[in-house]
Amino acid sequence: ECKFTKSFQVQTGARCPECGGDMVKKVSKKKRVFYSCSNYPKCQFTVSTKPLPQPCPQCQGLLVATRGKGVKCTRCEYKTKLEEQ
Repeated sequence: ECKFTKSFQVQTGARCPECGGDMVKKVSKKKRVFYSCSNYPKCQFTVSTKPLPQPCPQCQGLLVATRGKGVKCTRCEYKTKLEEQ
């Protein structure tokens, strides 16, 4: 009987702003969802909100979804609301 396990990583399509690796969805020991760089432990960049694949229009940083229907950048002060369609 095989007891081999492998971690399951969900790709987000976003790139890590520190090293350029893929951002993946993970679950903490307390069952909370967070997003981190796939190059862990070399890169320990994490965010608690979902990263978006498109870069920031001002600084090319990482855009993350905010509560409600907004978007903000992790590097600069860029913030915007998404229009409802």
